[in-house]
Amino acid sequence: MKKQLLIASALLTTCGVFAQQPRVPEHATIVDLASRLAKRYEMIERVEEKTRPSRSQNGTQSTAQQKSAATTWQAFSASMNAYGMLVSHSKPLQYNKDLNAVTFIHRKSPSYQVSANGNSGSIVSMVSSNFGQTWDSTCIWASGTNLGRYPQGGIYNPPGNTSIANAYIVGTGPVTGGSGWLGSWAASKQLGTYNNTPSAAPNAQQFWPSTPPYPASGKVDFPRYDFTSTSDGLVRSIGTIVNDVNGTTNATYAWRGARVMKGTFTSGVFNWSGDSIIPALYVNANTGAKMVYGGYPHMAWNEAGTVGYVWFIGVINSTVAANRGYQPVIYKTTNGGQSWSLMPRIDFAAPNMSVVIDGIAATNNTTIAIPFFNHGEGCDAIVDKNDKLHLVSTIVGTARAHVDSVGYTWNYNNFDNESYSFPHQPGARPYIYDFTETASGWNVMVVDSMSSESPGNATGDNGYADNPWLDNAGSKISVDARIQLSRTTNGSHIVYTWTESDTNFTNQGRKWNHIPDIKARVLEVGAPATSYQPAARVHTLEVNITKPNSGGHPRVQSAAFLNYVSPKCAVTTNSAASSYTVRVPMTVSNSVPLDELSPNQHFYSTVELIMPVSAPVNTTSIQYLNTESFELYPNPAQNTVYVTLNTDAPAQISVLNVIGQEVRSYNVSDKNLALDIQGLQQGIYMIQVTQGTSTISKKLIID
Repeated sequence: MKKQLLIASALLTTCGVFAQQPRVPEHATIVDLASRLAKRYEMIERVEEKTRPSRSQNGTQSTAQQKSAATTWQAFSASMNAYGMLVSHSKPLQYNKDLNAVTFIHRKSPSYQVSANGNSGSIVSMVSSNFGQTWDSTCIWASGTNLGRYPQGGIYNPPGNTSIANAYIVGTGPVTGGSGWLGSWAASKQLGTYNNTPSAAPNAQQFWPSTPPYPASGKVDFPRYDFTSTSDGLVRSIGTIVNDVNGTTNATYAWRGARVMKGTFTSGVFNWSGDSIIPALYVNANTGAKMVYGGYPHMAWNEAGTVGYVWFIGVINSTVAANRGYQPVIYKTTNGGQSWSLMPRIDFAAPNMSVVIDGIAATNNTTIAIPFFNHGEGCDAIVDKNDKLHLVSTIVGTARAHVDSVGYTWNYNNFDNESYSFPHQPGARPYIYDFTETASGWNVMVVDSMSSESPGNATGDNGYADNPWLDNAGSKISVDARIQLSRTTNGSHIVYTWTESDTNFTNQGRKWNHIPDIKARVLEVGAPATSYQPAARVHTLEVNITKPNSGGHPRVQSAAFLNYVSPKCAVTTNSAASSYTVRVPMTVSNSVPLDELSPNQHFYSTVELIMPVSAPVNTTSIQYLNTESFELYPNPAQNTVYVTLNTDAPAQISVLNVIGQEVRSYNVSDKNLALDIQGLQQGIYMIQVTQGTSTISKKLIID
């Protein structure tokens, strides 16, 4: 299909002029980021798959039960190639607390023999009932004509059931015949049977065509996003609604919206129903296409299956100023999907959003900064114990204010002569933001900052030479941050995960994410929040899960490619109550050498994040720093500048010159401070305040 045409016409390009906000560094020359992303999505949607000459692989999948001793990371399966792992917001890895089961759905390995109609499009589920110490494998989809692709799925568990033998594994994904997309597949199989034959039960293997006649549940394409199982015994998957999935123009492809597919058993037969969400997005006057980021829909549900959210990154024409850009368009249900309503947009003109606005450049012809949710590094969302949405993403600045051009963004030259989407300087780094729904609006937290960003995946892209994957037809696999979330079943704890590279060890210190490690932080969810008031506590401990010399697998350390995190995890408190442990199922997939066409090995670990209870946590506005967090006067100043903080928590204050060098530093614990700036030359400086893991800056003029 030609989804890349939609993206190229509606997404990003960067242009090299100067920003209006003086604290953001100078921009680089023009870079066609729209073409770069179009190439990335073209690779993801590629139908025809070639193979390279075979080389030895250490895949371990078989049709029989597999057993191995528990290790930090273990090779537990493999797939025909890497294509099924490319979409970071697919959910092939799932944990079910009631059954203490972990499942991982993927395309079969070269050695896996399907009993009938076996081919590279056969789908297999790995199943463990002891957190990955031992695994079984079972085939859930095989067809001689409808080849399964991009699988995801999890467990359907009847309410009240505690036996894994009475549960079912369920999966969904798109279908190809080898030269085009034909529709979608949906499969189910009882977990009491582990063999290489799909279930023959009624509706166990369903084909949903992308051309009429459509299934009773409605037309859906690519149901490969955000698979969810809830305690009411339902499973859900979400896909797109388009006119022609193989369309080559905006007019023929004609993206419309999303369909939520809901699955349940009725009288022993698995049935699906569908609910469409059609957002009222702006139609680009130049291309005739709805302005939506890639067409990808997203979905998140509470454990009960009553409160759910469907969201897109798109442009609504009725918004103005800072709110006119590629930003979340969110629909909410409180009755299990019987009805949906459009939620109020995140208001970036609100004072508590200045932490975002201050971190990006303004457009080239106004002083307005317009946030662009950078889906290129991954976006994810999850519902906490208060049934409130957490939507997590990085943010870049839009370069043009006209509604038809808000897909243009900035690029920056760094000291290494590379051109990046972020300046990688204090106050202007790739920050990971958590936007949290409240009773009267939205809050924002700075979860962490990243030291690297995704290298290019097409010939001529910035960072292409540093992308370690082999080239296939002019493109490589994208090595983005793959921001993903996990939560405990009750929503009391949320785990943020992403990948980044230590630039002390990257090629010549460049900021490209080519030796990725998985990082994580844990959030403890508090009482429901109102605007400007925190509802959660972010632990100060950042965990590097796959760092070298960590005792893990050498194929995973600083090689955490194509990773997945289960959207659900477990938490326990130790007997002394001095710490708690969050257990998060994770996978990493790669090959040697890194080749998307060769069989890719899957590695599994139940990662244990041990969080000391006595460690400092955010309980005030430390994680919510913004320009309202401190006052700076007089400005301009001469010999002394006074700083007033809105909290007496310990802070570090730095004075930075125009090239980001620290010229003065102060460690403080008082709200009201007088900083001696005598001896500093006239000019523009930045006063940078750091509290906890959050940093914010303001401009200071010394005359």
